[in-house]
Amino acid sequence: MQVVKTMLRCPMGRVVEVSVLFYGGSDRSFIISSLAREQQLRKSREDWFAFSGFGGTGCGPRTKRNIFFLEMGGFPLELTEIPKICADMYKAPVAEHIVNKFEVDFTEDLRVGQPVKIDILIGLDYYWRRLAANPRLKDAYDENLSEIENSGIITEVNDDNSLARPVFYLPHMPVVREDSKTTKVTPVFDASAKGSDSEEGAGRLIAEAKKIMAAAGMELTKWSSNRPDFLL
Repeated sequence: MQVVKTMLRCPMGRVVEVSVLFYGGSDRSFIISSLAREQQLRKSREDWFAFSGFGGTGCGPRTKRNIFFLEMGGFPLELTEIPKICADMYKAPVAEHIVNKFEVDFTEDLRVGQPVKIDILIGLDYYWRRLAANPRLKDAYDENLSEIENSGIITEVNDDNSLARPVFYLPHMPVVREDSKTTKVTPVFDASAKGSDSEEGAGRLIAEAKKIMAAAGMELTKWSSNRPDFLL
């Protein structure tokens, strides 16, 4: 899950620290009721809708919810108020020798494990607004998505409910990199590929890379991985 801590500037002038979850599986963006109430956010409108939280098995009844208007990165953002976005998460501690490999100043101490309460969820509505504000990026995204579809990697979802087995869909979001010389925006799917020998294969790959580079008189000093023991 993509979770960051940031400072929220409220209309009353107060600045508070909040935890934000970026989740491409949600069509809307949300804010918890307690934060909106405590910071006296101004309601922009109301809307009726039903929602299901993480781990839910179905939607609840349609209810009227308050919607608040804020700005994020210069783009308008509508946050729908709900009692709770998800259960508190836990951020596992990162070993000190790994933290020291990154020559940057982090906004928090990664060496300390701590629970994380999600205050705001940023959904796909924010990404679509950002793309709509830049036709060049929107065209590039459409072209990239069409290329993936034409290659057979993805297919369009239809309304066929005749399948007798569960169907799962992978949410995705556009990732924008203005500094890229080739692909400025690309769809990234919220999934990971795992196999019974994935860890063993990663270990072999590191060993082979070291061997090849050593034969060329070079040394492998950097390696990116989700596994701390695979980091160099």
